[in-house]
Amino acid sequence: MDKINIAVVGATGWSVRPFWICSAKSDLPIGQIHALASSRSVGKRITSGRRSVAVADVSAFEFADVDYALVAVPLSVAEAVIPRVVARRLHRARCQRGVERRAGADTDRPPT
Repeated sequence: MDKINIAVVGATGWSVRPFWICSAKSDLPIGQIHALASSRSVGKRITSGRRSVAVADVSAFEFADVDYALVAVPLSVAEAVIPRVVARRLHRARCQRGVERRAGADTDRPPT
C-alpha cells in the first residue's frame, strides 16, 4: 500500500489534538505529515509518537504532494485555504489523466 501524505491545517489548535493522538497509534501507511498554521506558529514543533513535525506557514504551502487535508480552522481561514487545496488536487488529477492517456490507459476511470 502506498504511503499517504497528510496536510493538517490548524495544526497547533485544540481541534486537531485527536488527530495527533490517533496518528501516533495508527497502523495507517502515513508518509509525510505537513503541520500548517499561521505565521505566528511557524517553527514550532509538534511531536506525535516517534514523529516530530515543524509547523510551516499555511499561506505559503503549495499542497502539491498531499493526499488528504485535515482543515480545522475558523471559517474565515478555511474559505481562503480550501479553494487552494481543491485547485491543487484538480491540477494533480489532470496531470495523472494526461499520463494515462499517453500510456493508452482507460481514461474514464478517476485517478487513484
